[in-house]
Amino acid sequence: MTDRTFADTGRELAVTYLRDGPLVGPDSPFIKFQQRLRLTHADHVMRPESVPVDLVAEMGFLGRTHIVDCSADDPENYRFVYYGRDVLMENGRNFEGQRVRDASWRAVRDFGAGEYSRIKTRAAGDFSADFSRVSYISEDTSFSYRRMVLPLSKTGSDVTHLLVSILLEDVTIGG
Repeated sequence: MTDRTFADTGRELAVTYLRDGPLVGPDSPFIKFQQRLRLTHADHVMRPESVPVDLVAEMGFLGRTHIVDCSADDPENYRFVYYGRDVLMENGRNFEGQRVRDASWRAVRDFGAGEYSRIKTRAAGDFSADFSRVSYISEDTSFSYRRMVLPLSKTGSDVTHLLVSILLEDVTIGG
């Protein structure tokens, strides 16, 4: 069952929230990744500048991870501090240094602003991870992935950044 849909001409992004956390089988890499990240920070609140890049690479998430600065009031002004090279949105476009509003596809803009704002608001106070499954469909491409979003904080109390990691499931390009 889809919880939220973002669409524009010829494109659709559908999100299903995994309300009880990750699924054990397909999401076990996320569980291990989250546990390893949390072990490096006793207070369970990681600062964006202290994300252990070597651990992200070791766990196989480096190309499929991005960090979003969500400190702006307007979610369309959230900025991608780091953007993994293997993320397929907008045909693999590199969003590093750009804002959510810079996406040329309306569905991607609405998805980024809506989802990152929802997660930032939901995570305030407890910094718990958010798990979901995302499906993207266009005229010539479709893919789905599982997503884990970990809230980060420069201050130790407010969500200022999001660490977003994905696991690709199905990809069809060219029909």
